[in-house]
Amino acid sequence: MIDVAIQTAKEAGALIKQGFDSSTAPDSVLKLENDTLQVVTDYDTEAEKLILDKLRRAFPEHAFFSEEAGDDEGTSDYRWIVDPIDGTSNYARQIPFFCISIGLTYKNEPILGVVYQPITDELFAAEKGKGAFLNGQRIHSSETSELSKAFVTLDRGKSQHEKQRLLAVMAEVTKHVRSTRMPGSGALQTCYAACGRFDAAIFNGLSFYDVAAAAVIAREAGAQISDFSGQDWELKTGDMLTTNAALQPQLTAILRDL
Repeated sequence: MIDVAIQTAKEAGALIKQGFDSSTAPDSVLKLENDTLQVVTDYDTEAEKLILDKLRRAFPEHAFFSEEAGDDEGTSDYRWIVDPIDGTSNYARQIPFFCISIGLTYKNEPILGVVYQPITDELFAAEKGKGAFLNGQRIHSSETSELSKAFVTLDRGKSQHEKQRLLAVMAEVTKHVRSTRMPGSGALQTCYAACGRFDAAIFNGLSFYDVAAAAVIAREAGAQISDFSGQDWELKTGDMLTTNAALQPQLTAILRDL
């Protein structure tokens, strides 16, 4: 299954790269979601169709969820979770920080993840119990143990409440860490934590489809994934902390009451 997901992500990546490489920004529209206007481009829907068509042909008995198309209400224990462009706002403004995210769950547990950044041609992939890889090379999460030296990334969900809450999270975390970044793609930020580029990724209220694939990659890279109180993260959990074993208790002590 991982080979199909990888090939599909690369084909979708080639498609959206065409739009990114054009002389003008991709055409986009705004949709209302959780009382917030969200950007959608033609390439979101075209890439989504490509991905779903290929996965459905390969796995017709499976269920599927995609950000734009929604849930097909299939009854299989296997469900593919697709975000055709995670970081659409970046993509629409020709900012090269976005990715394709393809995850697979079994009985609601993420078991496979592929995240592809077509501009840098970086492909993160993992299956449960088999390790995590970047372009075929094994990756591991950060070994930083001192919070004052940590390089941390943050992001938030779409509602006005989640946006306001992020301000409190960022204000408190910034007091304790070396540096923070908020580049705008939850899946890619999680993969950067998986390979040690970030020491931690802190997400306030992200949707499950943003990080379903990347969560597998991070766990297989040795990262700890929890909610803000330190409990194991699940698909239904809105808040998500990805970091190493040394930093997790230090960060949950800060986050649990926010």
